[in-house]
Amino acid sequence: MNLEPRIIEANPWLVVGFSFYGDPFNQASGWNEENEIGLLWQRFMRFLDANPEAIQQRRDADTFLEIHIQAEDTEEKGHFEIFVGAVVND
Repeated sequence: MNLEPRIIEANPWLVVGFSFYGDPFNQASGWNEENEIGLLWQRFMRFLDANPEAIQQRRDADTFLEIHIQAEDTEEKGHFEIFVGAVVND
């Protein structure tokens, strides 16, 4: 599996969801559901369960996104900007 970042060109997407900025390992070490990213997913999915009408016109009901944005201080401070959500048509 290749996890190297790559730049691709595509039509723009309109995405909706929740975001987190900071150290995802502040509460729990390792890549698991107890770190801040896992908690972000849990919060987003609870929101969708409680508000199924909140995200209208999803492009694909079975597809969700996790986007990692490297900030200027990512390497220095270990802070990440993470977005979880879904692609919508409008």
